[in-house]
Amino acid sequence: MKTLYLKRSAVSVTLKSNLIIMSCIILLTLSFIMQVSPASAQAVLFDFDNAPLYTSLPINLTVNNSTAHLSATGQGYSIQNANVMGFTPQGFAGRIIYPNSINLSDLLISFDQTLSEFSIMYACQELGCDDAATMRVTAYMNGSFVGTSTKTARNPGTWPSDTLRCNFPQGFNSVVVHYASRPPTCQDYGVIYMADNMRVTLSTANLLSLNLTSIIQGFWDGTSMVIDSVKIYLRNAASPYNKVDSSMTALNNSGNGVLLFSNAAAGNYYIVVTQRNSIETWSAQPKIFTAGGSVNYSFSTAASQAFGSNLILKSGKYCIYNGDVNQDGIIDAGDLSEIDNDILNSVFGYVKTDINGDEIVDASDLSAVDNNLGIVLSGHKSFQHLLF
Repeated sequence: MKTLYLKRSAVSVTLKSNLIIMSCIILLTLSFIMQVSPASAQAVLFDFDNAPLYTSLPINLTVNNSTAHLSATGQGYSIQNANVMGFTPQGFAGRIIYPNSINLSDLLISFDQTLSEFSIMYACQELGCDDAATMRVTAYMNGSFVGTSTKTARNPGTWPSDTLRCNFPQGFNSVVVHYASRPPTCQDYGVIYMADNMRVTLSTANLLSLNLTSIIQGFWDGTSMVIDSVKIYLRNAASPYNKVDSSMTALNNSGNGVLLFSNAAAGNYYIVVTQRNSIETWSAQPKIFTAGGSVNYSFSTAASQAFGSNLILKSGKYCIYNGDVNQDGIIDAGDLSEIDNDILNSVFGYVKTDINGDEIVDASDLSAVDNNLGIVLSGHKSFQHLLF
């Protein structure tokens, strides 16, 4: 009996240690999701590594649903390897934009979305110089001047690299990158430069924004909710209620989260909440979203906030049912079976069978699902989810 007790203690200590480690990882992950604001999540990097090698501009490049059209004046630029000169400037890698001649040529870039920030790494042709050339970027909105910014490399020398950037919150959708002037005391070299790592930040001015409150039944203890990530869809207001856009966030202890949608145009949309083990839940009615505007919506204030009133009142808050472990749209024996298997296998951590968010799969999770047996996706609109 004494030996058996010691073995159980060792196993218990190991499980607790593993649980602590797993909990730390989960908290760090969710904290990262919450700290990355929806605006910063709209940053896009064009590193040109997928651009067609040896191809001269103009070309179109698309990254994360954002498209840049690159062209040039004069003899222009082409896509080359970063070591095309037999060396690679600091910070450059993979494929880059490289001049087709030693003559002055502007890089022209237009975007299919409105930006608030733009930056591009550059390296000018200079050999052992004590000072550096000045580069300029000028921003336009639909052809109208917005603003300009200049940059001189901080560490002059041989093909010194630096980053040229501009930031105009009012928004812009095209830029001109221009070699503005030679180094003051080192003017023997061509007015040319190579470029890499173009970064843009989409403006929130034309995005759709949602301030959401949604409480997950099993994660709510009457005072606070276990922080967890959700994925929110916008669906068309008319049949067949197609998905138009989606965004993810981590709901805080009050069930609040902010989401931005960059692909949906202004319009009328159902708000649909999905989470790792919850019943998919729709807003009672479509909501009007405007470009640059923000919609406030709470599922926690009344059952009527959800389509089909598919919410449960728990400790003063209307909550989204959870327990749909296999995400088939109904809480049934299949979900109980998955939880039961994980209990037998002593599963713990951030898993879909953890119904109360304590990171341990046990009898309390089984009981919670048993209480919700028969809860289904509510209403004909939600059943469209099962079709695709």
